[in-house]
Amino acid sequence: GHVRDLYHQTDPDKAELILISQQMRRGSTGLAGGGCYFAISESDTYHKAHNRGVVLKCTVKLGNVKRLGPQGDSSVTFGGLLRDGYDSVRIERPGGTEYVVYNWDQVEDIRIA
Repeated sequence: GHVRDLYHQTDPDKAELILISQQMRRGSTGLAGGGCYFAISESDTYHKAHNRGVVLKCTVKLGNVKRLGPQGDSSVTFGGLLRDGYDSVRIERPGGTEYVVYNWDQVEDIRIA
């Protein structure tokens, strides 16, 4: 499947927990529902992040990617994606493309960027 190094920014406390556990927790809401959101560059995280402080670089297993327009689709669920044959979502945004995954095992080798 499709694998990429992507970026996620969060506050120092959350970053430490993520680095220790090597697990990203998905959020409850977002442009493509409750998932783990990633930017394609470190600089993109600065205007996307809800919490700031530490930029994490992660190896993300995107698999088969469903493309969404800039408005996203907040009704997306991991179960629905799998039923349609997809593993992740790509949102084409004016401020930079975002990728969303829904399962912690799709995110590996989490490190400080």
